Amino acid sequence: MRVVVLAALCLAVFPGPARAWGDQGHRAVAETARQLPLAPATRAAIASLLGNDDMAAVAVWLDDLRQATRGRGRLVDDAEVIAFNRRHPQHAEWHFVNLPLDSATFSTHPQFAGPENVAVMINRCIEVLETPMGRPIPMTRRQALRALIHLVADIHQPLHVSSGYYRLGPGEQAVLETDPVKARGLPGDRGGNLLRWGPGDTDQLHADWDVVLVERAAGDVDYRALASKLKAGALGKSWGATGDYRHDLAPAWALDALPAARAAYLDLRLERAARDPYGTLLRIEIRQRPDRDAYLDRHADAAARQLTKAAGRLAALLDRIKWP
Repeated sequence: MRVVVLAALCLAVFPGPARAWGDQGHRAVAETARQLPLAPATRAAIASLLGNDDMAAVAVWLDDLRQATRGRGRLVDDAEVIAFNRRHPQHAEWHFVNLPLDSATFSTHPQFAGPENVAVMINRCIEVLETPMGRPIPMTRRQALRALIHLVADIHQPLHVSSGYYRLGPGEQAVLETDPVKARGLPGDRGGNLLRWGPGDTDQLHADWDVVLVERAAGDVDYRALASKLKAGALGKSWGATGDYRHDLAPAWALDALPAARAAYLDLRLERAARDPYGTLLRIEIRQRPDRDAYLDRHADAAARQLTKAAGRLAALLDRIKWP
């Protein structure tokens, strides 16, 4: 019952594609990054743009924009948000990339990686933050920082970097295809959004990863409690990566999350698919074995690891940025 209530809350507040990690996960990642060692210049640059170093307070700003486009939420009448939504009408696509589960490279095939996917937009935010003063930029530096904080968390949610692709057999039985070459042209489940444990719209795999697994990893519903656990796992580790942080890190992070995504999918037993009269995939049923609670217990540690990576890598990335 607890799983259903939490998932129902997520979908009631955030209709359509779910928010990666939910508010709790995003705020916990941002708060953990704030508590990790940051260079004084980095902390000063963040405070200059945000007015303080409270990154958790802005961690879901990019999700709030989507609510505002639907006429909902606390920012619906915000002049900055209205202008941003007009300038960037496709920003809902910034949060994910639909890589097949066995991808070995970051595919640029348009079916899998759109022109404004999560990795592309992380790199674009870095570019904005490093652009010398006085030069034109597609968004303000404050907006870019808020978006970057959010998107670094998004790219570590396994179901935000992957999608299942399916061959439909006799009786509309769904057969998962993990090979990126064979997956081209096949219908996808939009990062698990179309995978359902039961007949209700709340019985959704993606919402379980966004919300329920985060709560299980935390053992609490307070993002500060989760941040304390993530900090304990992140301290003392080297999160910096060599190479071109302006272009290469984000695609590497997406590929790094794919094993957790693959495990999440292969732990399911899929049944019938449903399509509309035009052949568009609507849903795929998940068999109630393995038990849903048991499934969530098995994957809670993976969710915690991804959240910890997101926090550590966000802090390390912020320290690498060349703030103008």
